[in-house]
Amino acid sequence: MTVFFDIDGTLLDDDDATRAAALALLRQHRAVFDLSDDAFVRRWKDLAATHWRRYERREVTFAEQRRARVIDMFWASEEALSVADADDLFGVYVRHYERNWGLFPNVLPCLDALAGRPLGVISNGDPAQQRKKLERTGLLHRFAAITIAGEVGVAKPDPAIFREACRRIGRPAQACTYVGDQYLTDAHASAHAGLRGVWIDRLGASVESPDDVIDIIHTLADLPRALGQHAHARSRCRLVSSLVDRLDGRCEKWR
Repeated sequence: MTVFFDIDGTLLDDDDATRAAALALLRQHRAVFDLSDDAFVRRWKDLAATHWRRYERREVTFAEQRRARVIDMFWASEEALSVADADDLFGVYVRHYERNWGLFPNVLPCLDALAGRPLGVISNGDPAQQRKKLERTGLLHRFAAITIAGEVGVAKPDPAIFREACRRIGRPAQACTYVGDQYLTDAHASAHAGLRGVWIDRLGASVESPDDVIDIIHTLADLPRALGQHAHARSRCRLVSSLVDRLDGRCEKWR
């Protein structure tokens, strides 16, 4: 079984890095904002999500969505920014963001436990930045195939990006698993493309009717066991199917 991973929120603790970088930006401009730390971070994340969706729809470039976050953040504080000022401020944010990149605690033990399996990455994002994350965190060499939306022209949840990743690693979709922290964009979308979807539900969120082709885990420490259970279940299904075929053959002789 080939296993693909998402990056942000799955391997890399993006929330922690984002929060640290946003607060570093706030500390430099505290006089401009009448917001608590938590309120500032929430506002920053909301703007990031809004403009990232515009980037995914190809309405703006990667650089433009970055710039728009800063301009909108400071516009709310009634401080107008030029394009150059916005780029400089985002540069401050990026330096702190990159400085705070870190893996979730169970990432390396999980990947070690999966040694021998083909591993890959499927990620929405800017190719240079996403590869830089893998390189800085020491993960780049662990993956046989890396598929990033900015390179292939389609993004999750489009089934095409999952199928392209399977093509690149040379495996059919039904022989692949995709692991991500977003139920719809990662687990459900990959299952829709024919892979086995695994949702990392770290917060214990509730989903009323999870698909029967989606496994739910709460930490990457649970992944090797979940994959083993799935492989065992598939083996049992094949055994049952074989027995049924043999019984059908025997019954045919007596008809």
